[in-house]
Amino acid sequence: MSLEIAQEIKIQLSYNQAARDIFWSWGASNFTALNRSDLILGGLRFKVRGKLLKGLVEVRLMPSDTYEVVFYKGITKPKEVKRYKDIYCEDLLICIDEVVESETNKIGLAL
Repeated sequence: MSLEIAQEIKIQLSYNQAARDIFWSWGASNFTALNRSDLILGGLRFKVRGKLLKGLVEVRLMPSDTYEVVFYKGITKPKEVKRYKDIYCEDLLICIDEVVESETNKIGLAL
């Protein structure tokens, strides 16, 4: 189940050509499925090399059917720098792009 959730998140992030262009502009690589736990149903972790963030992104599927997105600066000793909660599928790409690459999509997400 964890692998299926990770694959679905990747599909949601690259649902059409414009979304794929944004997704790959982050230098996304090293995709890893996150296992189910008491707090999350599963998720996807990947490395980014964007203009604003070089590090890791975790997209976690929550029991509320929303996502929690956690951003880490660095790879070998990652440090959490930002966390967004209650993100809907349709806002996922913009949420990540705001932190990793563009900082122009001011969508007013609550921490």
